[in-house]
Amino acid sequence: MNETNWLTCLDPTPMLRFLQDHRTSERKLRLLMCACCRQIWDLMPDPRSRAAVEVSDRYADGEATPRELARARGAAVPVKGGAATAAYWTANTKASGPLLEAFGAAESALARQAAQQARYQQAAASWEAAQEASQRFQVALIREVIGNPFRDYPLDPLWLAWEGGTVGQLARGIYQDRAFDRMPILGDALEEAGCDHEVMLRHCRSGDEHTRGCWVVDRILGAG
Repeated sequence: MNETNWLTCLDPTPMLRFLQDHRTSERKLRLLMCACCRQIWDLMPDPRSRAAVEVSDRYADGEATPRELARARGAAVPVKGGAATAAYWTANTKASGPLLEAFGAAESALARQAAQQARYQQAAASWEAAQEASQRFQVALIREVIGNPFRDYPLDPLWLAWEGGTVGQLARGIYQDRAFDRMPILGDALEEAGCDHEVMLRHCRSGDEHTRGCWVVDRILGAG
């Protein structure tokens, strides 16, 4: 994997393997799996599966204990299967281990849903198209959380100090409240503070879907 491959890849698998091999933080990988599960939230309506994801999400930031995580994972076992399998793996003690399994379960669940909704003679084509669509979403999700691991975008302390720390306050509010509709506001604040990293500004203003673990927000908050 190199920078060109990372930016053009259409398959999440080599990207996920790269993250595993390069010791990406457990927090990042856990938030990545949680975001993947939220992509298929409607396909796992059982509250035990959803609780597993929610506890894992809190565990990533030290807001849930190992015992709570283990309890949530155990509760998710009876409903494990299909989309719920992704939720079960997300509550694993070590996020880097079942990363591929969680993403694979989510991809298969979406493809299976599309095939079931299609006519019989179109099922195979629908399955393939749904897999490709799911993979595109997952690739975008990986880039949303990780950014470009081959580039560094250092923050000038003056940007963070601007207007009494407005940039950091905005980023913290976005993260805590899941208020990703404020991302363009964060981009404007960064630019006004003097930020000239076009990639960061464009990411804030892209209109694409954002999630907890967004690499720009994490960069501002100093979270790894």
